[in-house]
Amino acid sequence: MRIAVCLFAIAAFSVTFLHAQDPSAPETRIVPKGASTGVNLVPYKPSGWSDKIVVSTSDCSSSQTCIDTPNIQTTDSVYISKAIDNAGTTACAPVTRAYNMYLDGAFLSYGSLTTTLAPHYYNTWGSSPTGPLSAGTHTLTIQVDPDNVVAETDETDNSYTRSFVVGTCGQPSVGLCLGGRFLVTVGWSTTDGRSGQGTPVTLTSDTGYFWFFNSANVELVVKVLDGTALNGHFWVFYGALSNVAYSITVLDTRTQLSRVYINPNGQMASNADTSAFAAP
Repeated sequence: MRIAVCLFAIAAFSVTFLHAQDPSAPETRIVPKGASTGVNLVPYKPSGWSDKIVVSTSDCSSSQTCIDTPNIQTTDSVYISKAIDNAGTTACAPVTRAYNMYLDGAFLSYGSLTTTLAPHYYNTWGSSPTGPLSAGTHTLTIQVDPDNVVAETDETDNSYTRSFVVGTCGQPSVGLCLGGRFLVTVGWSTTDGRSGQGTPVTLTSDTGYFWFFNSANVELVVKVLDGTALNGHFWVFYGALSNVAYSITVLDTRTQLSRVYINPNGQMASNADTSAFAAP
């Protein structure tokens, strides 16, 4: 049987949110006027996390820094970190099923709240490794209090969904894996006969750079964007920071089609190819 909760208006005030197991990193938030008394469990993004649900190749749920792993591949197993916050004003008793997690709409796992969660505290959960997963876009949904056993002041904010991409170009040692599917490699040569492969450094899921001679000297920045919603193509951009001769090869690992961009010796040029690869 559900318990009715009496509500009353209060003035806006700031509160400090603490991790239930590690209160050493407090977070201050504003509770707006009109906040009500009672329990309110919600999916939560702690400070230092990249999302309310973090997808990574190692379990970072107990860390104050927990961020998505860029360019997750079909060879990877992933760990899913999540957090629940009691944004209410009343402590929440332990709950056998505090949340359900769904992957692509199918039930994946659940987690229990084993201790009382005080107001303005949050708790985090990790996971066993999941996958490897198929290439493409996947969705994760967390449903807090899925059995509806907790009487909450707001029953409309218990769910959160996010997507992430699993790529197909592995974890290359000589190239960048951008957009989850495009393998970018660079070969360079100098007028005195030296040559080699550019050393890749990933910046984000769609951007990275190469250095040729010294890791402190960036020579070339490359980005691959999904422009299919605008013109039906994936776009390739590169920005030159060197006039050394080089060639950029971009391979679509799903279709095995490739594009090669050549920069001759003595030229410092950038390019934007907005029709590089047709979808899909």
